[in-house]
Amino acid sequence: MKQFEKFNLTMKSSAIWSHSTDNGEVHSVILHDQQIYHHPKPPLAIFNDNLFRIGSSLRGAKDAAEAMLGSTSMFPFMIDLEHKIVWFPSESPANIDCVWFALHAIKIPLAVSQEETKVILHGGLSITIPVSLRSFKNRWHTAHILRSKFLDNQYSQPFIYGKPRKEITVVCDGYRVAYTVKEKKEGYEEL
Repeated sequence: MKQFEKFNLTMKSSAIWSHSTDNGEVHSVILHDQQIYHHPKPPLAIFNDNLFRIGSSLRGAKDAAEAMLGSTSMFPFMIDLEHKIVWFPSESPANIDCVWFALHAIKIPLAVSQEETKVILHGGLSITIPVSLRSFKNRWHTAHILRSKFLDNQYSQPFIYGKPRKEITVVCDGYRVAYTVKEKKEGYEEL
């Protein structure tokens, strides 16, 4: 397993989960480009570091998710505005068994048992988590909704142009700073 001090999450990053060391510290295991990497910080610290790159923080991402989705305890969040990369937890982030998934990396979730789900990722790898299929699909669906709302906000609403009540013309002379304002109540005047 390769170890890094800083880790930038990209489109090639698929999943992150916690790992307890022998001395009780919580580190992270990152599935990136079909390989496993080790990081000396817990998953939420990695997300916070990556959110700082786009001028945000974990608290800001949670507030944005709450504003767009309503109150949610296991919130998904956008980690890359350019590529619209959304991450979401499999269960409460306070739980050591929580696995964070990149929305774009999931191919399909399958039920293994009543309380276990196998998440098949693009590229063929899979992760089995101790969460029911229904619970996982609810979190997956919420992450899709968040991504859709970010995409909707990307496109501005069309402007509604009304007929002006008066026409105001500003004439600027290229050689001087002075200008003239002409007002006309109806029609248009050519200069």
